[in-house]
Amino acid sequence: MAGVKGLGLPNVASALRAVTPDDNNDLPGGSAFISVATSGNYSVIAHSDQSAVTLNLAAGMVHPTLVRRVLSTGAASTSGIVAHYR
Repeated sequence: MAGVKGLGLPNVASALRAVTPDDNNDLPGGSAFISVATSGNYSVIAHSDQSAVTLNLAAGMVHPTLVRRVLSTGAASTSGIVAHYR
């Protein structure tokens, strides 16, 4: 298994970015796993999908779904969302 940037690490995040939910635009760095500070429902568009689905996400976990957009409409919170890029 290839490591992160040749460091021999498993597939872990090598960059973290704060996410501002947006109904019209994808994450600026491409698809990523996400974590949230506030548990609740978040509408997201997965990497290969065209339509949003609502996920109930637990706070404090990295959710292993490649997300390309986090929508602001209906989000449990619009702050405390982090994209985890590999």
